[in-house]
Amino acid sequence: KTSKYTPVTFIPLNLWEQLHKFGNVYFLAISVFMYLGEKTPLFVGTIKAFSTLGTLMLMMAVTAVMALLDDRRRAEADHQTNQQATEQLFQG
Repeated sequence: KTSKYTPVTFIPLNLWEQLHKFGNVYFLAISVFMYLGEKTPLFVGTIKAFSTLGTLMLMMAVTAVMALLDDRRRAEADHQTNQQATEQLFQG
């Protein structure tokens, strides 16, 4: 079996994998700081956090869909390989 995900584990494992990428963590942190700038008087935030967070979520969603499609293709290839007829060379 070469597929990574099951229907139950797809979301947690995919989020875990994506949050191990420096760029995703960076933009998540920037979004949090921008949100703090909007909601608190700590500093003046000129750009809304939604713009960065929305872009991050869109990119993570596209990456998740690509991972899901790739995993399904891998599972289908496994199934086809496992259904092939075999020849037994030795009686045993």
